[in-house]
Amino acid sequence: MQPAGHQSTSNLARRERRAAWVWGLFILGLMAINLGVAGMAVYMAVGDPSFKPLPNYSQEAIDWQARKDQQTASDRLGWATTIERSTTPTGILVRIRDRSGQPVSGGTGTLSAYHFTRVAEHRRVDLVERQESPGEYFAPIDVTRDGRWQLSIEIDRAENENFIEESQQNWESS
Repeated sequence: MQPAGHQSTSNLARRERRAAWVWGLFILGLMAINLGVAGMAVYMAVGDPSFKPLPNYSQEAIDWQARKDQQTASDRLGWATTIERSTTPTGILVRIRDRSGQPVSGGTGTLSAYHFTRVAEHRRVDLVERQESPGEYFAPIDVTRDGRWQLSIEIDRAENENFIEESQQNWESS
């Protein structure tokens, strides 16, 4: 038979070991939760498509003065645009008028567009003039997402007629 003090000592040691395991696992559990939250934060920050740079942004920044000179020459043309979102067919309709209000036809051009919350989904498509409506150009691009869009229009009609327009459109469903 063992003395009464010895049994309580081994019982006490067993309880202390169990407590050490419980508190150790508790601390490891808190650390795992913390790492899990940090991992989710990193995943959300890296995976967010709204925080991606625009394609070719650095080259456009270098060519800023040339672009500014092109914009000044374009402004001298006095052309005006009307931009609409089209649902059937899906795309953007651009109407261009000259200084006297006459349609500007016979040009070729491109349209670049991105939604402000999806910069990584930056798209560039050709503007195609509608044969039945002079001065109306259509860009077949999906712009069904509501909200603010950044558009860049470039039309070349003749050697000295290069039109550039930057526009922001806030489109909401009707």
